[in-house]
Formats: sequence, structure tokens, C-alpha cells
Amino acid sequence: MNFFEHQDRARRQTVYLIFLFAIAIIGTILALYAVFAIAVAMELETSIWQPELLVLISLIVIGTVTIGSAIKLWQLRAGGKIVAFSMGGRLVNSDTQDLLERRLLNVVEEMAIASGVSVPPVYLMDYEPGINAFAAGFTINDAVIGVTRGSLEQLSREQLQGVIAHEFSHIIHGDMRLNLYLIGVVQGILLIHLCGRELLRLISNGPRSKRKKQGLIVIAALALFIVGYIGFICGRLIKSAIGRQREFLADASAVQYTRNPWGISGALRQIGGLKAGSNIKAPKAEEASHLFFGEAVKSLDFHVSLNRLLATHPPLQERIKRLENLPDGALSPGEITSANPDIESLETNVAAGFQPAATVRTAPGSIVTKIGSTHPAYLNYARSLLAQLPEVLQTAVRKASGAEVILYGLLLNFQDTSVRDRQISHLKQTESPQHLDRLWQVVPDLRSLDPHYRLPLVDLAIPPLREISPERYSHIDRQIEILIQADGKLSLSEYSLQVVFNHRLAPYFNNDLIPKIRYTTFKEIGNDCAIILSGLAEMSDRPADAFNVGIARIADVTDCPIPRKLIPTNIISIRRSLKKLVQTSPKIKQTIVDACAYTVLCDRQVRVTEAELLRTIIILLDCPIPPFLEDIASE
Repeated sequence: MNFFEHQDRARRQTVYLIFLFAIAIIGTILALYAVFAIAVAMELETSIWQPELLVLISLIVIGTVTIGSAIKLWQLRAGGKIVAFSMGGRLVNSDTQDLLERRLLNVVEEMAIASGVSVPPVYLMDYEPGINAFAAGFTINDAVIGVTRGSLEQLSREQLQGVIAHEFSHIIHGDMRLNLYLIGVVQGILLIHLCGRELLRLISNGPRSKRKKQGLIVIAALALFIVGYIGFICGRLIKSAIGRQREFLADASAVQYTRNPWGISGALRQIGGLKAGSNIKAPKAEEASHLFFGEAVKSLDFHVSLNRLLATHPPLQERIKRLENLPDGALSPGEITSANPDIESLETNVAAGFQPAATVRTAPGSIVTKIGSTHPAYLNYARSLLAQLPEVLQTAVRKASGAEVILYGLLLNFQDTSVRDRQISHLKQTESPQHLDRLWQVVPDLRSLDPHYRLPLVDLAIPPLREISPERYSHIDRQIEILIQADGKLSLSEYSLQVVFNHRLAPYFNNDLIPKIRYTTFKEIGNDCAIILSGLAEMSDRPADAFNVGIARIADVTDCPIPRKLIPTNIISIRRSLKKLVQTSPKIKQTIVDACAYTVLCDRQVRVTEAELLRTIIILLDCPIPPFLEDIASE
């Protein structure tokens, strides 16, 4: 199953969630109606069938659940950081000097570069001694990762990497958005239980003389309390039905990403041997329990088989057996006490020295399958990139002020002194002397920077810039635009930097930037596809051949009319067309990416400018693109 199929599966599971939600609501309505109908019939000696009562209860339940879900989803509109704060998370600063925190950030950065997503902010749950982690967000651009203090202190680097790889699987495969919707849905159902509990509290605190006269009200409160608790159980069942199989898939993906099953299985064994296990003590842990790497809350006091049915995660021993390929009966819960001894030797080998893996070669037909995947060679590339960045850039990119001047430095025109003088003159008028000093410190290294590292460096600059104010973000955005316009034109390299900066960072300052799917066929976007392919083809030695190869990939899967000739393009038309293509369905995006890949690789070589534009297009389509293009790009 490739990335696009995972996205489609996530959309189908959203429909499945709505179906389960509807069943839970109908069940709640019928249960409440049965209680009230019987009580009214006994009190008034009337028939149990009361259609008016059924309608009234239906309206009350649907209204209560809808309001509860809507309020919760409105609270979650800012994305994963809201969940992190509710779990007691503290944002780990990009320039932290704590060794354990620095190791965590390094692991997250490596995985982000290797998988081709924006480096997510990391939140540390300082007061959680258990081993656990979660990923939350609506898109790959507003995702966050939360990690417990116990994970930092109890896990080796390889085990921590296995856990982080598991969470990146949820980010890449579209699980997070469904998980946030699930929080809202369950909260709506739970609101009925909370209303009943509050009503009982008010009655119990009221005058005793009035309690006898409140018979129906007491029955109503008890009914809401009990039936609402049944709704809570239904919520657990929904989370279990949707989440358990995805945990197995995320475990398998983590092994695929790292090629090291002992890392993640070792982390699971550590959970089994730790007194705190994977428990989360935060008061709101229950509502977010399905987001976590391990079972976040203790089992309910039910029979073992029912607890298993309601669990949001598969049993530890079952996950370990699958990862370590153990036979049935080879592992019992009591035997989960320690990590595989090979873990420490593996970590020693990594620490001893990085050896790049063999180059991963890319053919046009394999681009789609590589989207959303990773490979040990990509992890090695990420480690190599981070290690080979000049120390000045490594230090600067960890602070917002340094990240800002790196972006400015990447846009300075060193080929035309008159343009560069205008750019510097503008910066002197609008930036502080301290900012300019930082800029001069990074400029020498930026001038000699490998062109392949430009966009990864922009991605590394995003985390500290998420901590700036909206006003500062607007200021940087304006500065980038002015620096680009200094020569009166917009190059592909400048366009790529500007687009990646805005696309990665904008969701943190505007909660309404989640793309809506508006196009599910090529009927309204055929011309836009031709414009994008024309822009890519124009960089080839054989533009007409490159365009024909790419457009044929689209024509093969649709009956909609598609332009079959090169279209004159510019950055403005490419930008306008990409805004429409962002709003296409996953299957349409798959075809677009495939067509772009065939266009770029028509002549079996990829220039740096072609690789940057192709990577930019794929990033704008919200597809995680690992660094496989760097293996085949050439000047």
C-alpha cells in the first residue's frame, strides 16, 4: 500500500467513523427512550409507545452530542499543539543544551529529513515517568510529536528511534486527522454522561424536602449518567475498532523505516519491564489514549476478554511477537522484562561512525511508491547532512534569529553585485545591527553550500520560527518577497524557497489552512496539469518529448480532455495552477506526481533546479518526499 492508498484508506475510515458514531447515537437514543418511556408509563399509566417522547429525546441527544463534538473540534482547530498542551507537554527548544533533549531532537530531525516531511515541533511531558509518545495534527505541516520523560530516560537511541519512526508512520499515513476527529466524536457522546453526573450532583446538594418531588428528574439524571457511561464504552469500542490494526501497521512501518525491528520491540519490552509501563497520568489522557504509542490508561475493571476488546492498542506481547517473528506461545506477559541485548551493540556501532549506504537509484515508475516511504539510505543521508552542515549553520538554525538570517542569506544574489547591493541596503534599513551581524556570519558558509542542501536547510529552519509572533512571521514573509523582487524576477530556486517556507510555516499562524478536496476528476484541472508539466519540461534538453511522456501518464487514466501541446508558462501561472492542484483527491495527486516524475526523468538525468521544482510541487501537494532525488540530481 503506497502513500496515496493510505490517504484514501484514511478517508474511508472517516466514513466508517461517522457510521459508528451514528450507531452509538441511535443506541443512546433508544436506551434513553426505553428508560423514560417505562418511567412515564408507570407514573401516568399510559402506553410505552410515545412517539412525541422519542422525537424529543432524539433532538436532545443529537443536539447535546453535536454541541459537545463541535466545541471539542473547535478547541482542536489549532492542531496537535493543543493536544500536547492538554497532556502537560512542554515545547522543547531547538537550541536546548540538555543532552537527552538534544538526542531526541536529532532523532526527530533525521526522521523528518529521511521521510520528507516538515520537522515537527517536539513536546516533552516532564512529569510522565512511563514510556510513551504520540503524534497529533491535521496535516503533515501542523503535526507535533509528544514524548514522555520516561522515554528519554529509559530508552536507548535505537529504541527511541523506533518509537519516533512509529509516530512518523501515523503522520505520513494520514492517521492523525482521523484521531483528532475521534477525540471530538467521543467527547460528544461522553457529554451525555457528564450532564447526568452534574444533574445528580445538583440534586444531591439540594434540599432534602424537594427530593421526593423530583422522582422523574432523578430517574432522568440516573438514565443520563448510566446511558452516557454506555456511550463512553461505545467510544472506547470505536477507538479500539479503528486504532488497533493501525498500530500493527505503524509498527511494521517503523521497521521498514529503520530496518531495525529490535529498536521498536526493545522499546515495547522496556514498557513491559517498567513499573510505570506506558501509563499517562495527565487528567485528559483518556480522551487522547488512541493517539499514543502504548496503552496510555489502565484497563477498565471488566473481564479480561472485555478489557482486550476495549483496549485501544494490541497487547504488548502480540506486538513484540510480530516484530521479532516469534512463534505462538513463545512470550507471555510476565516475560516482557527487558530489551534485546543486541540493542546496545547496535547503538555502539552507530556511535562508532556513520557509513553511508549504497545509493538508491530511481526510475520514473518508482517515484510514486517512494512517496511517503523511507529507507536506511535516506536515514544515513539525513545523518550525513546534519553532520556535514558547517558548525556556524548548525548553531544558527537552532534559533529563530539565526533561522531568519539563513533564509535571507539564501536569497542574496551573489552573481549580480548591483542586485545584492539593493538587497543589503534594504536589510540595513529594516533590520537591527545584531541581525545583520548574524547574517554576515552565515553568508560565507551559505555561498559554498551544496545546492542539494538548500531545501533541507529551509526545513531545519522551520521549527525555531514556529516560536515567533504572528507579526514577526508577517515581517519575514514581506522581507523574503522584497529580497526576491530586487532583480525584478522570480527564479525557480527563489520560488521553491518561498513556497516551502510559507507552506511549512503558515499552518501555525492560520488555523484555516487545511486544504479541502474539491477536485476528484481531471475535468476542471486538466489545463493546470498541462501547465505544471510544461514548466518542468521546459528545463529539459528535449521539452516536447518530456511533456509528451508526462501528459501521456495522465491521458492514460482519464477520459477528460487534456491539452496535448506545450503551454507557455511562467512562475505566476505555475503558482496559480498549483493552488488548484493542492485541492485534489489523493488518487488525483498520485497521477500528477507520477506524470511529473516521468516528465523530469524523461532524459534519465535530473538537474538541481529540476529536482528542487519537483520536490516543491510534491511538498505543495502535501506529499512527504524522501531525499531520493539527491541521488540522481546533477549540476
